[in-house]
Amino acid sequence: MVRRLPITGGQLGKKQKKKDLGAESVTAAAAARRPTSSEKDDMDEIFGGLTAKKLEREELRKAKEAEAAEAAAEAEAARRREKKRRANVVRDNVFGEAYDLNATIDPQNAKVHRVDHESGWNVYKAHHLGLGRGGGTPLCPFDCKCCY
Repeated sequence: MVRRLPITGGQLGKKQKKKDLGAESVTAAAAARRPTSSEKDDMDEIFGGLTAKKLEREELRKAKEAEAAEAAAEAEAARRREKKRRANVVRDNVFGEAYDLNATIDPQNAKVHRVDHESGWNVYKAHHLGLGRGGGTPLCPFDCKCCY
C-alpha cells in the first residue's frame, strides 16, 4: 500500500509568498523605472533636439506638399489657358497652316514667306495677308487697308 503524505499549509504558504514577492517586485521595479522630474528635464534636454528636428522635417514636408499643390493648380490653369488658346487656332484651307483668329493682322507689313526667283515676286501666306477677314473698318470695301 502506498501512503499518501498530507499537504501541509506551510507548502501552500511558500507558493503564495513567491507570488506575493513577484507582484511586489514588479511594482517596485515599475516605481524605480519612473523618472523623476529632474530626470525628465535631462532627457528632454538630451532628446529635445531630435523632436525639434522631427518638427522641422514635418514643416518641410507640409511646405513641399503646399508647393506641389500650388504647382498642380498652376499647371491646371496653364492647361486651361492653352486649351482656350487652341480653340481660336484655325487651319488654312489652301495651305493647311494653323493660325490664330484673334491675332491682329497688318497686311501692309506682312512677313514674306519666300521669294519666287523666276518672277521676282514675294510670296506671302494667306493668313498674314488677312484674306477673307476684311470688312471690319468704315473704309471697307474700297479704301480700306485690312485686306488686299
